[in-house]
Amino acid sequence: MTVNYDGYCLKTPHGRIVSCTFGYDKQDCWARAFEFIATVEGAEWRRRYWKRWDASKRAAKKRGWKIVPVEIIEREARSKEDA
Repeated sequence: MTVNYDGYCLKTPHGRIVSCTFGYDKQDCWARAFEFIATVEGAEWRRRYWKRWDASKRAAKKRGWKIVPVEIIEREARSKEDA
Protein backbone atom coordinates (compact mmCIF):
# COMPACT_ATOMS: atom_id res chain seq x y z
CA MET A 1 0.00 0.00 0.00
CA THR A 2 1.27 3.45 -0.91
CA VAL A 3 0.36 6.70 0.88
CA ASN A 4 1.13 10.16 -0.54
CA TYR A 5 1.52 13.34 1.50
CA ASP A 6 1.55 16.73 -0.23
CA GLY A 7 3.04 19.63 1.67
CA TYR A 8 6.12 21.81 2.12
CA CYS A 9 9.65 21.35 3.45
CA LEU A 10 12.70 23.50 4.05
CA LYS A 11 15.45 23.35 1.43
CA THR A 12 18.99 24.16 2.59
CA PRO A 13 21.36 26.50 0.74
CA HIS A 14 23.15 23.33 -0.44
CA GLY A 15 19.98 21.91 -2.00
CA ARG A 16 19.05 19.27 0.57
CA ILE A 17 15.47 18.77 1.73
CA VAL A 18 15.02 18.83 5.53
CA SER A 19 12.25 16.27 6.06
CA CYS A 20 11.72 17.08 9.75
CA THR A 21 10.30 20.48 8.69
CA PHE A 22 7.42 18.93 6.71
CA GLY A 23 4.11 20.76 7.04
CA TYR A 24 0.82 20.62 5.17
CA ASP A 25 0.90 24.39 4.61
CA LYS A 26 3.66 27.01 4.35
CA GLN A 27 3.01 28.54 7.78
CA ASP A 28 3.27 25.19 9.56
CA CYS A 29 6.43 24.40 7.63
CA TRP A 30 7.96 27.78 8.44
CA ALA A 31 7.31 27.34 12.18
CA ARG A 32 9.35 24.13 12.09
CA ALA A 33 11.91 25.60 9.69
CA PHE A 34 12.52 28.59 12.00
CA GLU A 35 13.52 26.25 14.81
CA PHE A 36 15.78 24.25 12.50
CA ILE A 37 17.49 27.37 11.09
CA ALA A 38 17.89 28.82 14.59
CA THR A 39 19.68 25.62 15.62
CA VAL A 40 21.99 25.78 12.61
CA GLU A 41 22.59 29.55 12.59
CA GLY A 42 22.94 29.87 16.37
CA ALA A 43 21.49 31.78 19.30
CA GLU A 44 22.01 35.16 17.63
CA TRP A 45 19.54 34.22 14.89
CA ARG A 46 16.88 33.19 17.41
CA ARG A 47 17.38 36.34 19.47
CA ARG A 48 17.27 38.66 16.46
CA TYR A 49 14.25 37.13 14.70
CA TRP A 50 12.09 35.72 17.51
CA LYS A 51 8.48 36.96 16.98
CA ARG A 52 9.54 38.68 13.73
CA TRP A 53 8.27 36.17 11.16
CA ASP A 54 8.41 38.36 8.06
CA ALA A 55 11.93 39.60 8.83
CA SER A 56 13.12 36.06 9.57
CA LYS A 57 11.73 34.79 6.26
CA ARG A 58 13.52 37.57 4.34
CA ALA A 59 16.80 36.92 6.18
CA ALA A 60 16.55 33.17 5.58
CA LYS A 61 15.86 33.73 1.89
CA LYS A 62 18.94 35.97 1.60
CA ARG A 63 21.05 33.17 3.11
CA GLY A 64 19.68 30.61 0.62
CA TRP A 65 17.03 28.80 2.70
CA LYS A 66 13.74 28.11 0.86
CA ILE A 67 10.33 26.61 1.53
CA VAL A 68 9.53 24.25 -1.36
CA PRO A 69 6.52 22.09 -2.23
CA VAL A 70 7.14 18.36 -1.80
CA GLU A 71 5.34 15.06 -2.17
CA ILE A 72 6.29 12.34 0.29
CA ILE A 73 5.50 8.81 -0.83
CA GLU A 74 5.33 6.22 1.93
CA ARG A 75 5.48 2.62 0.83
CA GLU A 76 4.89 -0.46 2.90
CA ALA A 77 8.07 -2.45 3.41
CA ARG A 78 8.19 -5.80 1.67
CA SER A 79 9.43 -8.80 3.61
CA LYS A 80 11.71 -11.44 2.10
CA GLU A 81 8.89 -13.97 2.39
CA ASP A 82 6.72 -11.94 -0.02
CA ALA A 83 9.36 -11.95 -2.77
